[in-house]
Amino acid sequence: MGPADPMWSLRAWSMPQALKLRPEPEYRDQALRQHPDDELVAGLLYNQLEAALREPGPAAVAQIRAAYEALQDERFAGTVGQFIARQHDPDRSTAPGQPLPAFSFSRLRGGDPITPESLRGRAYVLDFWSTSCKPCIGEMPRLHRAYAALNGVALPPERAKQPASYRDLALDTPRVEFVSIALDDDPDEVRRLQAEGWPMPWPNTVPADDDANADLWQRFNLVGVPTMIVVDADGTILASGTHVRADDLAALLPPGP
Repeated sequence: MGPADPMWSLRAWSMPQALKLRPEPEYRDQALRQHPDDELVAGLLYNQLEAALREPGPAAVAQIRAAYEALQDERFAGTVGQFIARQHDPDRSTAPGQPLPAFSFSRLRGGDPITPESLRGRAYVLDFWSTSCKPCIGEMPRLHRAYAALNGVALPPERAKQPASYRDLALDTPRVEFVSIALDDDPDEVRRLQAEGWPMPWPNTVPADDDANADLWQRFNLVGVPTMIVVDADGTILASGTHVRADDLAALLPPGP
């Protein structure tokens, strides 16, 4: 099919997904110029933005801004591409280099609130997730392995795959702290998952009500879960968004001298 073929519109994101698997820049550029389907073109622009996120440096920053600004055109109003691009607004409050917005989370199992002040001096990861989110649950094994590795806990490969290996992993002062925020969730369901599955041996919180959930979605520029926000020991954001995964954390938070 040609880059302007209307058959691509039968599933608007089929061309973006196909070109993600097998990049063809010339074909993509023709589709950006010629295809009449706004949803499809928005998907192609979002692909460009997402690819630039993996290439640090000034050129990538310029590409991210260019793709983001192109998606703000009124022709893309209401498209999925424009919506999910919100999390990459270069001027957003959770952009890399910005101080993290203020927060105070009640701990699921009681104790002092979790605040930026209580975490200052340590790098940390805010992990926004939900028990009903399959990708979130799928990320649990990697999240646990990353937590152990970042804090100097070496587990044999087979043990690292087992939830029970982390059940007693209580670190008094971890070098890198994790905080998991279960959005739109029931505290009892989170406790059940911890008891029966992956224990998440780090601070956990569940927003108190719908208003608290809505506030977090807005304050942290969330467009979906899982979303991670990685913060250095000074409270400065290193990375944020749905594209950040547990396997990225070692590169973002290398051991100190």
